[in-house]
Amino acid sequence: MTSERAFHLPAKARLSWRILRLRLDASGRTWSATGTKGGRVAVIELPSLLDAEQEEAWLAQIEARFEAEAFDPAVPG
Repeated sequence: MTSERAFHLPAKARLSWRILRLRLDASGRTWSATGTKGGRVAVIELPSLLDAEQEEAWLAQIEARFEAEAFDPAVPG
């Protein structure tokens, strides 16, 4: 019998938004992310993850930022 380790999904795999682009600003301190979900698009500044044990709260904050900034590019103005 062989044993297999449980598959661990990376944190971004647990987001409902699909991240299309990550960009580091000129200072090298701040990341922005462009994401899409259900035909909507959003560009957000990613919050810092200061404590690995707070990953779930960090992911929830990212989800909330995407939702707050989302727009449908097919709808004018």
